[in-house]
Amino acid sequence: SKASQAVHQIMEENARESIECPFDLLEHVTGRNLEKPKEIERDTGARIELDRKFDPCLFHVYGSNEIRGVACEKLRGLIAGAKENLSKTEERFECPRSLVGVVIGSRGANVKEIQRKSGARVDILQDRDPCEIVICGSKESVSKASQAVHQIMEENARESIECPFDLLEHVTGRNLEKPKEIERDTGARIELDRKFDPCLFHVYGSNEIRGVACEKLRGLIAGAKENLSKTEERFECPRSLVGVVIGSRGANVKEIQRKSGARVDILQDRDPCEIVICGSKESVSKASQAV
Repeated sequence: SKASQAVHQIMEENARESIECPFDLLEHVTGRNLEKPKEIERDTGARIELDRKFDPCLFHVYGSNEIRGVACEKLRGLIAGAKENLSKTEERFECPRSLVGVVIGSRGANVKEIQRKSGARVDILQDRDPCEIVICGSKESVSKASQAVHQIMEENARESIECPFDLLEHVTGRNLEKPKEIERDTGARIELDRKFDPCLFHVYGSNEIRGVACEKLRGLIAGAKENLSKTEERFECPRSLVGVVIGSRGANVKEIQRKSGARVDILQDRDPCEIVICGSKESVSKASQAV
């Protein structure tokens, strides 16, 4: 009958299913101001009540069989996810000793900040080389802390490039202008260690940034090697022009040598005479053009 159907409909729509939730998971399951259960209510049309009087707490879910089924499945998913995230886990990875100070930060500032933001515990074992970083906490907090530590390590990772001391001035330019230009162009940080020969350029930055900066530095070093490798150029000069090339008391040749850095010799024991220019590729080119 119609009355019977109506009664059964009321009973079904107000049927209740209860789901247990451990009290220590409750905050993670509900979110702030019960936002997660409220979202399930909006999505499914179910009505959800929370009973906190006991541990485990109880979620009472009201609605038709279909609605209750969907809402309960979503609630159980939230509880399972919270259990997984709150189960203690540990992650370990190596850290080069040169980066330990950067990871720790001034008076431990970086580690404290990472622990505060992630909720995980971060320990750095310095009794081994490479050092080891140990992160403990929930799965979610360990993941956050690990990402933060790896970001610091990557941004401060170092690659060192050797540069022979006799090339240094040609590689750096005046007042280290060339490495500074690379820093501006790439965002890398470059330090020069002159204590030994070869000297060392220490390049800091993310993998991508370091790669670009190191490539530019290697290009400068290769260019300096090429320019400083000794070369020689010879060409004929009519005897009638030798005096003009030499200049009064050798003034022209001296000026060319001073400006170019190359050595200029004029062989007058043959006709036509021969001019020989020796030095780096760059200096020989300058002197040859001037002659």
